[in-house]
Amino acid sequence: MTPHAGRSPSSTAPIGANDDQPSVGIVVPVGPGGTDDLGAQLDALVRQIWEGAVTLVISCNGEPVRLVAELLRAIEWPARWRTMVIDSSAVRGPSAARNAGWRRLETDLVLFCDADDVVSDSWVEGMVRGLERAGVCTGPLLQDALNDDWMWEAVQQPWPVVRFGHLPHTSSANLGLRRTVLEQTGGFDPEFGAAEDIDLAWRATYLGYPTCFEPTASVQYRLRRSSVALFRNHRHYARWDHALVARHRTQGAAWQWREVVREVLATGWSIVRAPFGRQHRRRAAIRLGTLAGWLERYSGGRPTSV
Repeated sequence: MTPHAGRSPSSTAPIGANDDQPSVGIVVPVGPGGTDDLGAQLDALVRQIWEGAVTLVISCNGEPVRLVAELLRAIEWPARWRTMVIDSSAVRGPSAARNAGWRRLETDLVLFCDADDVVSDSWVEGMVRGLERAGVCTGPLLQDALNDDWMWEAVQQPWPVVRFGHLPHTSSANLGLRRTVLEQTGGFDPEFGAAEDIDLAWRATYLGYPTCFEPTASVQYRLRRSSVALFRNHRHYARWDHALVARHRTQGAAWQWREVVREVLATGWSIVRAPFGRQHRRRAAIRLGTLAGWLERYSGGRPTSV
């Protein structure tokens, strides 16, 4: 999984040049308990305005295959859609689940979304448009449809957010790649328990495929509801920041110590304000989780997948 700089492939070459439309594959990983919200995502996929051929792979990584298969059978899929459910639980983790999914596909394009979010009706069409001009594509992550008003502060998560003074943050909740890019990079690195999506997009950039942003390929993103869940979630992500920087240090990723100091100060202020409302408690949980994850890893703790 070592990045190789200096290659300059023709990332803007036409897709499906011999066909009217590129073939599209979609991979949705489903972990334990993942069918709780999967129905809403499947309903959103059925509503796609894209009229081309699509192969949908649901990759079960701890969730029983039969439960997912029952959900798929209950839906009337468009004529040009093919669906399959695979068991990827032999190797646990989101990277393994997504890798098992895209390797079952033979499509020109591979799109990734999560089981607990909801893609827009134009998601596939927008991704195809973005991948006509780039090898990697992402789109807006919106927060206003699946979450109560008090749970979010901005309708859309900002993009690009540059991580560690290097390259943009990219989320597998809304991600598309040309299959050739997946093959050249090897896909998601299963050694990463988090930040595997950022790592993949950065490695693709080194090969000449920077990530493009397509506004019409939006996804409604489901936030953790409780402060405890938020804390655990952000602590988990932050544990892997050290591994991400270490992997990409030679390419320019580095800790921005002014940002770290600013984060520490903001965490202290969020704790002071936490008693004054649930939005303040959410901010404190996010910042405390991030700081706790950084400190655990900095003290020598090995990050885990949970």
